[in-house]
Amino acid sequence: MNTLLFPFETREPIQQIHEAGLLIAQWSSWAKKTENAHVSSEVFKKIAVRFWGSEKAADMTTLEGKARAAKIIQERQIAKECIAVCDWMFPQIDVPSGIDHVGDPTLESRILSAVLGRGYSEADLYRVGERVFNLQRAVLIREGLNSRRDDFLPDEWYERGLENHPADPECVAPGDGGKIVSMVGKKVERRAFLRIRDDYYRLRGWDVPTGLQSLDGLSALGLNGAASELFSLGLAREKSRGVSPARRIYHGFNSIFAKAGRFRKKKKAAYAVTGPSVAGDEMMAILGAERAKYGNEKIRHNFSDWDKTMLYHFTDTGEYYAMTFVNGEAMAPVRLSEGLQGPEISYEMDSRVMKAMSKGELSGKDAYFQRLLKMKSSFSDMMKLQSLGKI
Repeated sequence: MNTLLFPFETREPIQQIHEAGLLIAQWSSWAKKTENAHVSSEVFKKIAVRFWGSEKAADMTTLEGKARAAKIIQERQIAKECIAVCDWMFPQIDVPSGIDHVGDPTLESRILSAVLGRGYSEADLYRVGERVFNLQRAVLIREGLNSRRDDFLPDEWYERGLENHPADPECVAPGDGGKIVSMVGKKVERRAFLRIRDDYYRLRGWDVPTGLQSLDGLSALGLNGAASELFSLGLAREKSRGVSPARRIYHGFNSIFAKAGRFRKKKKAAYAVTGPSVAGDEMMAILGAERAKYGNEKIRHNFSDWDKTMLYHFTDTGEYYAMTFVNGEAMAPVRLSEGLQGPEISYEMDSRVMKAMSKGELSGKDAYFQRLLKMKSSFSDMMKLQSLGKI
């Protein structure tokens, strides 16, 4: 969804990102079987239809349906900012206690109608957002924005796969038919982006070959002054052109080639756990080295308030070890005869995985994503533990 939100703003469009992102977080709780989670895949699809224009918008593994969704989100969020309602409360996209849990996108327009004493429909409110968005676009074009060149994503979005997220290291999202899919390793396909950007230009009523606005389009929004100024500078078309047949064929072939390329891609080889297991004094030495990391000046402030217990369980040897923090200081690790009840942080892995991580042969992130390491902790503690990667 964010693929078509970032290119058209001069700053991070955090309110727009929240609309889809907070809902995905609710869905993620359901996917992980959190008690009382209410946004199932079916609910997510119904919300996508009501708030984003189509069921396709609910599939986060494809850009299909995202051009219309992005347009709606941009207009709704900008209108929301114009009437100064809370970003966390609006739109009311889901209702935990509702019958179908689907929210009401008309709520803001009904509130505005009550305050002003005149009727505002949902479409009326979105038109406010559309006018503001297009006026912002006109100013940016006048000041030097090159639409085709600058309506783009950073190179790393196309070249570097998604790694993780502190709130959900597996980065699960609803896929085709509501299937639970990990987005780790996914990246934007450049050709797919160019195709969906053309679709976005078309839905906006902009000139597809150039990305420029038109006299007709701006005038229809009551932005006559902006239309005249841009046209006089050669920065607007008299009438917008759509996607040409030749460009449709080009996008079609690119789509076929991109799919073929995905079949040829090889997955990163999983780490092979080999060699003798690690136990006793050798494991105590490894955990002692881990303990020393928490005293590093670069990160020790992150743990200054910790009074917690960290439990290690090594599945191949059956051994348990614990490391306790007292007033932010990590105590020497101890070997246990059995596990503990309710440690704040727990790790479960093969002892050889722990050795590989200590030697730098395997990162904790890769171990986690390859299912070689299981971890349980609070979100806050997980964020602090990520700082270990800085040393």
